Amino acid sequence: MQIFNFERDFNRKMIFGFAVFASMAVILLEQILVLLTERYALAVVNVFSSPLATNYFNINIKYFSDPLGIYSFLNSIITPFFSILSINQGLNIFLIESQNNTMEFLLTKPFSRRQIFLNKIIYAIYYILLSSLIFLLGSFISILIISGTGFSLKLFLLTYLPFPIINAVFMAIGMSLGSFLFMPGASLIISAGVVTLSYLAGAAGTITQNIPLRYLSPPHYFTSQYILENNSLEPVFLLVSASIIFIFIWLSYMLFKRKQV
Repeated sequence: MQIFNFERDFNRKMIFGFAVFASMAVILLEQILVLLTERYALAVVNVFSSPLATNYFNINIKYFSDPLGIYSFLNSIITPFFSILSINQGLNIFLIESQNNTMEFLLTKPFSRRQIFLNKIIYAIYYILLSSLIFLLGSFISILIISGTGFSLKLFLLTYLPFPIINAVFMAIGMSLGSFLFMPGASLIISAGVVTLSYLAGAAGTITQNIPLRYLSPPHYFTSQYILENNSLEPVFLLVSASIIFIFIWLSYMLFKRKQV
């Protein structure tokens, strides 16, 4: 567990900081949007019922009178931005070892590649759990401030769940890329590029009604409209998400086993 402990201690403050920032953002923006919908209802309807809002952000204006509808919209905006950090973390799990030439050092210790990789996976799970729990707390506070106890806990959790699921998907993708790339200085650019292209693919699929494009866009897997109307996540995209995580983690392990140091 020494490798995991190092990764955890090295990144703990950064993870905590970004997750707290995302939580504070959802608390503040939830209050602002609720206030706007109360005072400037017509303007809000005009802005959020536009084709741009509908196609790119999966908004249905009829849910903007409900705090959970507003929260779901905010989650769909915050999650892709946080996903950039997640894929960057996945990339750097391996890229930093290459950059600092520490992989050779690790292999001189009584660690097999399998043990090293397992420690990296444990760190990835720790990262997803810590950031998701902090964001869950912020999300719960934001809804509690607006609604008190008058909201469905099940529906709240369903609107929240895309955050950990999508971040886990991008984390796995980042790990697979980091297991064979050697571009440590460009990890953030690669991360932002992958998430942006993925998001635009989903938006293009929505505009053109091209369903296959949506499979390329994890941020579009779980739409607020479907969740709020069906009180569930789309089963097919739960399966797709689980498959992507499994395949990319397996791929990253196979590449890591064969990676030259």
